[in-house]
Order: sequence, then C-alpha cells, then structure tokens
Amino acid sequence: VMAGVVVLSPGWARVKEQFLDPEVAKDSLPAILDGFWLNLRVLAVCAVLILVVGLGVAATRTLRGPVFAPLRFLAAAYTDVFRGFPLIVLLYIIGFGVPGLRLQGVPTSPVVLGGLALVLTYSAYVAEVFRAGIETVHPSQRMAARSLGLTYGQSMRRVVLPQAVRRVTP
Repeated sequence: VMAGVVVLSPGWARVKEQFLDPEVAKDSLPAILDGFWLNLRVLAVCAVLILVVGLGVAATRTLRGPVFAPLRFLAAAYTDVFRGFPLIVLLYIIGFGVPGLRLQGVPTSPVVLGGLALVLTYSAYVAEVFRAGIETVHPSQRMAARSLGLTYGQSMRRVVLPQAVRRVTP
C-alpha cells in the first residue's frame, strides 16, 4: 500500500529524477568512494587515540590516595562533561570555533578537528567502560601482585589491565 501511495503521488517523478537516477549515481560514485576512504582513515586513527586516551583517563580515575584527588577529579569531570555533551554540538564548536580563534600553529583542517571532536567524546565513553572493567578485578588480584613485589604501575599493567580489557572487550 505504501509503495503504491509513493509511486502514484504527484511528486514521484521529481523524487525519482533527483534520488534514483542511475547516471547521477554513476557520476557521484568516485566522490562517494573518496569520502568512504577518508572515513576509514579517520576511523583507524581515531580508534587508536580513543583507546589510548580512554585507558589513560580510566587509569587516572582508579588511582588511590589523597595525593591523586585532583587528578581523579579532573578525570571524572572530563568523563561527565564529554559524555553529557552531544557530539554534533561539539563538532560545531570545534569545527567552527577553533578556526575562528585564528591561533598560530593550531590545525584548521576539518578532518583533524572532526577527529579531535570524536576522540574527546568517545574516549569519555571508553574511559567509563575501562574503569568499570578495572573495578571488576577483585582486590585480591591487586594485593597478590603487590605482595609479589610489583609496583602499583606494574600490577596495573601486568595483572589488572589484562583482566579488565578481556572483560570489557565484548
């Protein structure tokens, strides 16, 4: 019924000409493939940066001791702000605001600025996932690693993080 309504409507010829013309599709294919290739490259670079930044923020949020309270606060503020901020708004702010500042040495490429917005937003989400994974590792694992003589950093890197990453990978 819907197909009949669409095909028999008075504007169908114009819609068909603008959106379903094979010649236009054939002419547009190279530009679409270039955009797809750019999208894959941005995805590859941003995915690595998102994992690194997210893991760093998650590790910072799990630091113990009162001396690390300011770092924990900054990491928590980062995740709260960027998880609550819509990506499209951040894309507009970074994409139009940063070039508008005309700062020397700051890239103004839309690809770089868009990648920065993606990294800022999605690393906050990934940081929360990693933090949850780190907190699921039983405290006895940390204590056992420390009793073997590993430092805090070594126990995180060799004992806690491998278990946390394995748990949050799905």
